[in-house]
Amino acid sequence: MARISQYKLKDKVLEKLFNIFFEIIGNQNDKNKFNEIITGVFSYNERIMFAKRIAIIYLLLKNIDFHNICMALNVSSATVAKFKLLIENKQDGFIRAFQNIIFRDKTQEIIDDFFNTIFAPGVYGVNWKIAWERKRESERKKRFGI
Repeated sequence: MARISQYKLKDKVLEKLFNIFFEIIGNQNDKNKFNEIITGVFSYNERIMFAKRIAIIYLLLKNIDFHNICMALNVSSATVAKFKLLIENKQDGFIRAFQNIIFRDKTQEIIDDFFNTIFAPGVYGVNWKIAWERKRESERKKRFGI
């Protein structure tokens, strides 16, 4: 984890810093622009750390099993438990940001299940190899969440 100075900033200064941070990073509509800024500001390890933290929260909100999250993201169960407690204690602000993404994923799962039912392996006129691959991919997404 990155170390910060032991000298605390004033609240007004800290608020101004977060406002600048949001203006630079949060207001990006272009994915390439966002990636350029993130790559320029954060090190490789910091980007991985942030991505894993967001993924842990996302998977916990999708009710994926602790063990599966640990296996999928190569994190410890203590890390997952820490974010589980964070979600339980702060249920309002940042969880709403994930709700839209989770809704889209659930809709996609329903569509995938529908196509897997109609074009299942063993149905006449269906390429069995592709059907089995699609079915296994759908089961993996349900198990690991990503």
